[in-house]
Amino acid sequence: MAPLTIRIRAVLAMVALLAALAAGWFAWRGRDHVPSPTAPDLAYTVIPVADLPRDDLSPVARRLLRDPGTMVAGRSPAFHALAPNIRHLSLTLNEAEFAWTWMNHWIAPPAATNRALIVLVADAARWNDLVSGHGLRHDSLALQLQLELYLKDDPAQNARADRIAHEIVHLRLNDPSRATTPLWLEEGLAGHLGWRCALDYQATRRVRLFRTVPAIDAVHLLPLERLLEVTAYPADPAAARAFYRQTEELVALIHEQQGDDGLRRFIDRAASIGVDPVAWFRETSGFNEESQRAFETTWLERCRQQEP
Repeated sequence: MAPLTIRIRAVLAMVALLAALAAGWFAWRGRDHVPSPTAPDLAYTVIPVADLPRDDLSPVARRLLRDPGTMVAGRSPAFHALAPNIRHLSLTLNEAEFAWTWMNHWIAPPAATNRALIVLVADAARWNDLVSGHGLRHDSLALQLQLELYLKDDPAQNARADRIAHEIVHLRLNDPSRATTPLWLEEGLAGHLGWRCALDYQATRRVRLFRTVPAIDAVHLLPLERLLEVTAYPADPAAARAFYRQTEELVALIHEQQGDDGLRRFIDRAASIGVDPVAWFRETSGFNEESQRAFETTWLERCRQQEP
């Protein structure tokens, strides 16, 4: 074979190799840089604080807006928001919009078109005044008034990947058009669905979340019958943490065993719980006494363990 022909074939082979490598590089870049349909985008517009509508706001919000200080405001499809700075405004509204849409899988979107209001309160004195006026403990970190959600701008809470999603679940469950959700179910859904929503949101940003959940001290462990009857958050901090863990674990186990349709059935039937929550639970889950005892045994055992 002539040397020229060999060189030509070598050049052609090199060109083919480079083309293949380039195609692979673009495919790899495409996977990393082409946003998925649910990827978070710039979901809000910065607006003057004076442009926030006041007609449907509570007296609390109106009082705050009389002296907003240096707070900045934004508007998104489902929310208005006030925050100490643009960074917090952006993080809050993008996560809140994602969570609001994500929750449509579990709860039908409300018919009302009024935007909810989210306020991040950084001033400690203002926050203490806010919570004390509504009978909350001084260490409370969130307050909901109808379609208004007030969050303490707390560094430890801001570091929680599921904080915004958790509160949006509460907001959707407490929409004025919905019947009241039992406390154990509301808190369990906020914990379980809030974490799953945060996983999906961070996945669109190519971030994988992990968490460790401590075991519950046996002193604070409630049997199913007593947990279903709780109507107020425990005052003791350790008992409150145990309540959060037990309710989330309960909802997670329902979801694991009965799937999306089973969990949605609990949400849809919440208004019919009546005076016998244990009977309602058994009927909604389709358990008999024996299968409910087995379910409770599994649930309590999981609560006694650290996860993961």
